[in-house]
Amino acid sequence: MVNGTTGETSPRSGEDAPISPQRNDDPKATTGSVGGGALCNDLSGLCLGARGEIETSKSGVYTSIARLASQLDSGREGGDVPLITIQTNRSALLIKEYYGHAVVLRVPTDAEAEGDISEEKHDNIVAQQDSSAAES
Repeated sequence: MVNGTTGETSPRSGEDAPISPQRNDDPKATTGSVGGGALCNDLSGLCLGARGEIETSKSGVYTSIARLASQLDSGREGGDVPLITIQTNRSALLIKEYYGHAVVLRVPTDAEAEGDISEEKHDNIVAQQDSSAAES
């Protein structure tokens, strides 16, 4: 049945209303996404879009890092593009190039979610992670 004023189709009796997708632009609305973010660059390193807490002013740097890593690792079989991880005491950045577009994900550390941490506490966290990785 068509609504005469808006031209929209309404469901008939016994039918469910169509579900339209909704976009959630609030990065803190999803559980576990506090402090995280994502960014995508074009082929020239210009930011096409970003969500969450990520520095868009560094978009060209992310593209350069991805391309340099590809040059360093160009001798690999199969043409796999490397995944670059930059880890700080506040977050980890995952950078990878897909068809010339650099995609960056910012993943906050557990310590950032709790608030700022001291350098000593950060060193303890890294030491624990290193020891658990060595045990595996």
